[in-house]
Amino acid sequence: MELPCTVMIIIVASLVKICTPLNSYYSAIPELDNKIGTSHLLKETSASSSSVFCGAMCMNNCNCFGYNPLQKRCRLHVMCNTEDMPTSETGWQYYTAGNLSLFLSH
Repeated sequence: MELPCTVMIIIVASLVKICTPLNSYYSAIPELDNKIGTSHLLKETSASSSSVFCGAMCMNNCNCFGYNPLQKRCRLHVMCNTEDMPTSETGWQYYTAGNLSLFLSH
């Protein structure tokens, strides 16, 4: 039985959430903590269950992502830098995206 790609991502993200710390696949960008911006924004989703799930959605042109655990929101960006994040909003944490193939190789 072949699973749709989105189902596989959810399954992989769930397994990684249980077994592997986030920093094994992503690097935090602490200078962007509690910041938000719309430059280079690819997508924003709500009800994201975890930063790992958010990171699993960061593919193709996505090179970094932000996750807000207080609001359960995820923001996928082409790029993240301090000039593009001018607004303060509590709870945001940004990460450089890892490669999804790393999830599958462990």
